[in-house]
Amino acid sequence: MLKKSLSFLLFIFSLSRLLAQDPNYIQQPSLGLHFVLNSFTYRDTSQVFRNQGRSRLGIAINYLQGLTPHTDLNATISGSFLDYPGKDGTTNDKHLLTEADLALREKLFPAARRFNPFVQGGIGLSRFLSSYGVFLPVGIGTQIDLRGETFLLLHAQYRIPVSSSQSGHFYFSVGIAGIIGKKKIARTHRKTTSLSNPPPGPSLPLLHPSSKDSDGDGIPDSLDKCPTVAGLASYQGCPAPASPSRPARITNTVSDDLRKKMDRAAQLVFFETDSATLLTDSYKALNEVVSILRQDTLLLLDISGHTDNSGSPEKNQHLSQRRAKAVLDYLVSQGHVDQKRLSATGYGSSRPIDDNTTVKGRARNRRVQFVLRYY
Repeated sequence: MLKKSLSFLLFIFSLSRLLAQDPNYIQQPSLGLHFVLNSFTYRDTSQVFRNQGRSRLGIAINYLQGLTPHTDLNATISGSFLDYPGKDGTTNDKHLLTEADLALREKLFPAARRFNPFVQGGIGLSRFLSSYGVFLPVGIGTQIDLRGETFLLLHAQYRIPVSSSQSGHFYFSVGIAGIIGKKKIARTHRKTTSLSNPPPGPSLPLLHPSSKDSDGDGIPDSLDKCPTVAGLASYQGCPAPASPSRPARITNTVSDDLRKKMDRAAQLVFFETDSATLLTDSYKALNEVVSILRQDTLLLLDISGHTDNSGSPEKNQHLSQRRAKAVLDYLVSQGHVDQKRLSATGYGSSRPIDDNTTVKGRARNRRVQFVLRYY
């Protein structure tokens, strides 16, 4: 039985490495409240916690903090009231069993997922009346994302006794936890609700890193009808025609205030890990972009997608293009912005703004950018 358990744990650890997707995401600090069930399955008169096979409900709180993309630190304090038979065979009143443990959990997926199983092991301390005990909590569980900043946690453990005053027992818990504190930038490309029916429009060409792009507009020269002038995909690489009704005094000026608003909005656009699906958290910022474009119908907007250098250049290029296009689709389908006023271009990891050798630098490089212009 022990060999089979160890083999299963080894399998889980190996599989977690194979299925890893975002090597940069680290679990956010979280606090949870749980209902627990302690089940004592045997009676041993040499031990204090002798509950004759009965199960008792209790409550627990836990604190969760990511250490690495694969490993999290989990601290739990639980309490439940138990009654147990004394030496003379009588039954005492119920008393509080308090247990505290510190454990490491190894996740199947390092990134935040809707369903993320894990294995967990650590060390704990218990107190019942005047007796203290030491135990080793070992088990499995899963984290189920409920969208937003909350998730469901399910645990199943066996608490192995170490000291003679500790009784081995099963420990089950179910609870709700939520992220506390300020959301880290590492969450920039996490979750969203996909646009299942994006509006029709011209497909944007994907610029391979080795393709020549003389004007730097993200459209390869082979597909660009204006290869020496930066343009839009909707105009096959040529600039959008200027409106004859546009006042000459604004044809080349976008206010600093508008640029700052667009920069702030771009920082609040979030995606699901390794996906072009927009987080619902992004909608408020994108709606502000819609409002700005509605206030001045002469404004044009360039949307660019960028990644860090994790993964292959081809994959990063394709992902950044799809993310930029997802933003464009939202502005068109939800904001009713004329698609001719928008362009979407992916640059992959070719335009970093920070050092890709650090976690913080890579997080900053995973971004979208908005550039307003009048022509």
